[in-house]
Amino acid sequence: MLFGIDKLRAPTNWVVYIPNELGQWIQKSGHISVIQFLWVQGVIEVILGLQFFLGCLTRLSAVGCSAFLIGIIYVIGLDPIGIRDLGLLSCAIALVFLGPGDWSLDARLNLVSDATSRQADALPGSQKEV
Repeated sequence: MLFGIDKLRAPTNWVVYIPNELGQWIQKSGHISVIQFLWVQGVIEVILGLQFFLGCLTRLSAVGCSAFLIGIIYVIGLDPIGIRDLGLLSCAIALVFLGPGDWSLDARLNLVSDATSRQADALPGSQKEV
């Protein structure tokens, strides 16, 4: 989320992270500039970050984040930034399967199905409080 905010505040600082091939492709498309591309990317990052922070639509956000990170890793490759994003991708995939926690907005608004809590209760070593 913080990188997304910075992309909205100062997108020119992030132009150096756009691979040359992607930058050329964006410019050839003629629809948007590289700066506009970074603004869109910043908005997506802020929205997904807020959803994760609040625990709102956790699984759906994790799927969106996973797709976003796969795209970044594909374009950038496995350099130091790509490795960092690979770690973030593994966390997002874990959230797809694990879902929101008890303190999430999803749980507070009862948006999490009872099936999720029953699955957690069925795990070895878990005890339901009385």
